[in-house]
Amino acid sequence: MEREPRYRNRPAADLQNRLGKAATTTGLRPSRHKPTFSTLFTYDIVMSESKQDAAIDGAASEEKLMPHNGLRAVDAFSEACRSGPSLARRVRSRKGVGLYGWNTGPVQEVHLPETEELVLSLHLGGSRRVRLFTSEGLSRSVSRPGDVTLMPQGRPVSFRTEGAVDFATVHFPLPHGERSDHGDLARLLRLSNCLFAFRDDYICASVKALMQAAQSPSQDDGRYFGKLADALIAHLARLVEESDAECVELGSPADSPARQVDFDAVIAHIEKKLADKLSLDELAEFSGMSRAWFAREFNQRYGCPPHRYIVQRRIERAKQLLRNERMSFTDIAYEVGFSGQSHFSTAFKAIEGCTPNHYTRSERENREPA
Repeated sequence: MEREPRYRNRPAADLQNRLGKAATTTGLRPSRHKPTFSTLFTYDIVMSESKQDAAIDGAASEEKLMPHNGLRAVDAFSEACRSGPSLARRVRSRKGVGLYGWNTGPVQEVHLPETEELVLSLHLGGSRRVRLFTSEGLSRSVSRPGDVTLMPQGRPVSFRTEGAVDFATVHFPLPHGERSDHGDLARLLRLSNCLFAFRDDYICASVKALMQAAQSPSQDDGRYFGKLADALIAHLARLVEESDAECVELGSPADSPARQVDFDAVIAHIEKKLADKLSLDELAEFSGMSRAWFAREFNQRYGCPPHRYIVQRRIERAKQLLRNERMSFTDIAYEVGFSGQSHFSTAFKAIEGCTPNHYTRSERENREPA
């Protein structure tokens, strides 16, 4: 791949175009929308100005930021919030610290798998009763706008949100080839449990300053974000070691007595809309859970994924209509939610072991007197 020309000291508009090209190289798309606090802002903060030009070269630099066997926190949050990141700007760096903004949507719970990054979260708005699933059930304390939470690397984290939440996150990846002069990040990453819903004016001001700067990019952003991020890392490292903030032992929602998922209502919803196009997103939103968590819980409860359960229920309803022999196969296919007769016949044979036509003949013969 031909190296991008050096871009330092170029006009801001030209710099923005080149950053857009770099985003395309790494498989990411710049946002078409004007950045706001509720839009996701992405910054891999530059810690050394001399690294800017080499870092913008694309995927080769990205491989240096994260061990290949780890899930990136941005991917975990994208899945949990059911929307991918909207990239405002991307500058590669050796440390690879990222700033993001999110909205969960109107869900009841958010479930994050373990990632290779420690995550700082700042509650910006929305629900005022966000609670953490701990080893003893739901936390007594709640997160409200202005509260800060630190989530450790390598641990799944789950929240009861009771509605949509606006929040910002700063992601700190594992040191990869770091030198010994970056001890603050190593100290920060020693956090083993969650610091939940505490107040810290410095953290709040720092994150908001980064987000405000995102709306007015300049050529000095690399130095500015680097200095601010270094100070934030040092502050967090000291906080982890010396703070009186409560460290909460994380737990699973599946073990919590407060978890109340009405699967009877989910099944009733499926039966009501069986002839319509039902998606996993719709069912997860109806249940108030994330896609991944809903699929896992549903499979454990009913012994099959949601999609297979829906197909089985459609076939059962189709069998009732076939026994009546008042409708054509095509009409039955549409009546129970299949896209056409061919799709219906394929699904029917996969589950029943015979075609709809053969099933109808067998039922007719069973009804005829010997």
